[in-house]
Amino acid sequence: MIYGKVPISGRGTCVVSRDKRKMTAAAPEAESSLLRVGIIALTLAFPVAVMGHLFGHRLLLNLERRKLVKGDATRRQAIQAYNRVKSFHNRTRDRYPYYLLLAGSAAQAMIAILCRAVFER
Repeated sequence: MIYGKVPISGRGTCVVSRDKRKMTAAAPEAESSLLRVGIIALTLAFPVAVMGHLFGHRLLLNLERRKLVKGDATRRQAIQAYNRVKSFHNRTRDRYPYYLLLAGSAAQAMIAILCRAVFER
């Protein structure tokens, strides 16, 4: 260990003695600048949080209007699925093409599962 004055990140020196209990820092300007940064951060944290809470909803609405948020497409897909189920329930839509698609996809899934089981052995 080096004894004497040791530089602290270019801002001052630290006096190090042989007794480790007597290690003292001779750079009060570094501590005061950190204190200033902490006080400024705490002072700005609350207003920034309040502004984010107040204007966050408006920002999301603006982004959704500009089609940057895909809420409109998701809503359209949900309405489309609801209308499909509703038409099945009311029997206004032909069910057989969808039943054939369901049976075909079930058969493909079963073949894939069987092939995986066979080839894993």
